[in-house]
Amino acid sequence: MKFTLITVTLATLLSGVAQAEQVDFDGLSVGASVVGQAYNDTSDHNRDDDTTQFTGYGIQFDYSMNKILGITGGYTNTSSDDWGLDLKTERFYTGANIGYRFEGEQWAVKPFGTIGFNTIEAKVKDLSVNKTFNKPYLGVGVSLMYKQLFATLATDATKLDSDVVFVESRLTLGYRF
Repeated sequence: MKFTLITVTLATLLSGVAQAEQVDFDGLSVGASVVGQAYNDTSDHNRDDDTTQFTGYGIQFDYSMNKILGITGGYTNTSSDDWGLDLKTERFYTGANIGYRFEGEQWAVKPFGTIGFNTIEAKVKDLSVNKTFNKPYLGVGVSLMYKQLFATLATDATKLDSDVVFVESRLTLGYRF
């Protein structure tokens, strides 16, 4: 009788441990980003290369409300030495990501589109030039989640004026609380 009771108890405990639990993917996520940016200026038709590229880092906050809607915000800081000048950008952004999250028991994938507003400050240190842009942006991305960890790849674009488009791509790795 004792052997049967011990066997049943152990089998019950082990089956509970082995059984996968459905993860709730809603809530706050925080991550660090590797950033690539580019300005494309089509106004100067005499130049062969109209694009200036920047690299840097960032931090991103996401709040997933449900399988479809999320709110995102963050900060990026990048630099470039194109044309021999010390060029820097700082960007603050906030917006909504809209898509559909496909879920397994412990993983999820969400392709999405983004729409939001950002402030971009461009600085040319050598020329003491600072310019600030407050503009809307549009983008696309995909987020992969496994338990509490996530990876997001997103790209968005902002039209700064009639001849200049600002594009930023981010790979963000982080943790969901």
